[in-house]
Amino acid sequence: MSERPKTPKRAVAVATSLAVHGGILAALIWGHREPPQTPEAPLMMVSVVEGISVAPAVTPPTPEPVPPTPVIKASAPMDPIRRPSPFCLLSTGHGSLIVNRNDQQLYVKDGEPHGYGVGLQLFQSSLFDPDEVEIALNLLDLRRTHFGDGVVALDCGANIGVHTIEWARRMTGWGTVIGFEAQERVYYALAGNVALNNCFNARVLHAAIGGEVGEINVPNLDYNQETSFGSFELRKLAKTEYIGQAVDYEAGPTTPVNMFTIDALQCKRLDFIKLDIEGMEMEALTGAADSIAAHRPQIMVEFIKSDREAIHDFLLERGYLCFDLGINILAVHRDDPSHASVHSTAP
Repeated sequence: MSERPKTPKRAVAVATSLAVHGGILAALIWGHREPPQTPEAPLMMVSVVEGISVAPAVTPPTPEPVPPTPVIKASAPMDPIRRPSPFCLLSTGHGSLIVNRNDQQLYVKDGEPHGYGVGLQLFQSSLFDPDEVEIALNLLDLRRTHFGDGVVALDCGANIGVHTIEWARRMTGWGTVIGFEAQERVYYALAGNVALNNCFNARVLHAAIGGEVGEINVPNLDYNQETSFGSFELRKLAKTEYIGQAVDYEAGPTTPVNMFTIDALQCKRLDFIKLDIEGMEMEALTGAADSIAAHRPQIMVEFIKSDREAIHDFLLERGYLCFDLGINILAVHRDDPSHASVHSTAP
């Protein structure tokens, strides 16, 4: 038997020169020198080690060039627009609220400074009409006690939503609030406050409540000017109150706003109505006559800009007991057991 030849200690490098497109291709396997390369002749490598051949390497394709990112240059430096900021977020006793810091009417009486306005009260004491709010909450509790869960309350003239938010918070899990505000800018604050305070059982509408269904043209106000916006009258009255700025009801700019009657809401249940709509209270009651007859809700109605006697007579004729509550009349139907818990504030 012939002797098998010994394997060399290291492989033999085979350099193969090929002429490709006029260039020279050299391949060295395990050599000590880099093979020469030319742009015209890409490197190819060939090796024979114990009868095993290595296929030539494949040259990777040249990547597509990446287009440069366009650069947009500003024609001029940004110039911030300076403008007033009347609405702000305020931490109050009713929760965090969007409030207009100009919501106040200041005056001097007998040499002493005085003022009023929802915003003014909130900035000065963090509360708005706390006694009135507490009475409304107690009435809602009574309504639930005597008539069960599912209480429905209407906040007509909701402003930025102090009552709406307090009622909704109290009635979580057992009642619903529907609020109405006719001033567009104030309505935005109202809606924001409902969302900010997570009142998922409250719904608010940009609308007025009156004696007929239709539209009302609401004069536009300057919300950058100190004004008691909650005292604004949608319609000009015989004795229109000066609220801090003049309102042009004849030729000034207006915004058309939907107006509803309470009867048009067709509530399947109605437990409580608050009317604070600056002189339109009597017509709102007229537009709620069928709902009042059907549901006998508790009613808190402001009378300082309306005919107090007309409101009183309207309610008495429908079986209500009326109680004086500051600038409001509180009416509870004689068939509502809640009236036994209500005490008049009249002398």
